[in-house]
Amino acid sequence: MTLSAELLAEVIAAFQMPIGLDPAHDKRRVRRVECSAQVLIVPAGTDRSRPIRAEARDLSPRGIRIMHRSPLKVGEQFVLMLPRASGRPLPILCNVAHCRACPGATFSIGAEFVCQLPGEPPAGQASDKAELDRIRQSVLS
Repeated sequence: MTLSAELLAEVIAAFQMPIGLDPAHDKRRVRRVECSAQVLIVPAGTDRSRPIRAEARDLSPRGIRIMHRSPLKVGEQFVLMLPRASGRPLPILCNVAHCRACPGATFSIGAEFVCQLPGEPPAGQASDKAELDRIRQSVLS
């Protein structure tokens, strides 16, 4: 999944922090925007009403790098709640691409965006876990 330029701009505006572009010699497929902002994540299979705080360090249309006190396994999925200028978070299913230990008992976690998830489901719809399982199956099939 790739965030549109409009969505990326809205998320960056919501960060309300000084940001910069990665150096031009960066070899990534897509340039990243450096940032330092709080985001919420929900590891797949956990209670979505109990998000965990992490710090976003860089963002691109295809992924994000976060810092967190606990490691996540490569291939593990989580829901990222990206802030938006509109105030309503943007839920994105992410797949962990790498996780590296850093000084200070933190971990640098790189993740690719899989798909945008719907907002909070109306009462009576499938549970969040069931929805994540359904999306995971459709992506992996």
